[in-house]
Amino acid sequence: MNFISTLKLIFSVLPAIIDAVKTIEKAIPEPGKGAEKLNLIYNILTTTYEQSNKAFGTFDQVWPIISSTVQATVNAFNSTGIFKK
Repeated sequence: MNFISTLKLIFSVLPAIIDAVKTIEKAIPEPGKGAEKLNLIYNILTTTYEQSNKAFGTFDQVWPIISSTVQATVNAFNSTGIFKK
């Protein structure tokens, strides 16, 4: 996957990632559960990606990019106070 395709993918799914992060944080607000929350996103996305046209390769190729985006989103929300610790 080239840089432009990757960039387009991330920006196209970023609103969904933000919604997912906020929804999961609301459902599981306990601190220290980041790995479990990320695993939930992974499981949801794996299922939906496997049912898609897989336009960007395998899910294992896409997941590191999405995972990093999720982690960056959570870090930004934590540092700006959107998520209260």
